[in-house]
Amino acid sequence: VLPAVDKTVELGIADPKRLGVMGQSYGGFSTYGLVTQTTRFQAAVALAGLSDLASLYAQFDARQRYDAFPQEDLFYMFLAESGQERLGNPPWKDFGRYIRNSPIFYVDRVETPLMIIQGDMDYVAMQQGEQFFMSLYRQNKRAQFLRYWGEGHVLEGPANIRDMWQRIYAWFDEFLKP
Repeated sequence: VLPAVDKTVELGIADPKRLGVMGQSYGGFSTYGLVTQTTRFQAAVALAGLSDLASLYAQFDARQRYDAFPQEDLFYMFLAESGQERLGNPPWKDFGRYIRNSPIFYVDRVETPLMIIQGDMDYVAMQQGEQFFMSLYRQNKRAQFLRYWGEGHVLEGPANIRDMWQRIYAWFDEFLKP
């Protein structure tokens, strides 16, 4: 990401004093990761992002939490071990790898104002965003947490979509306008 940002700045496309970053799902995970590793961005928005891979590993999917056998869904475990995360093992066999790859454990490094957006019915547990937000809040860092009740991984309600975009634009305007 940062070499691409450098190139857009070099080409005069982006102003290095007015950079924002935003991502959804694994893009939200990447946004958390970026703001723990750099202060290049003046504002950030993470939507439905993963922040703690160890706790996510064994959480119930909110959509199936009240089913008779929610433990039968091994989606998170598959994602962690051999899916997108490719951590190779469950946390009890390589806990250090889960820690090293979880942005929550580097939250003390965040200086970028961050808006976090989660739907309560998202299969990425809302607690992932809550944990990151509360860790920033505890340190008196600039953050805002938006939860949308009844929404899943991607917001679908027209009123919620409109509200979300108004808030995102206002967030970026506050930090990025000249």
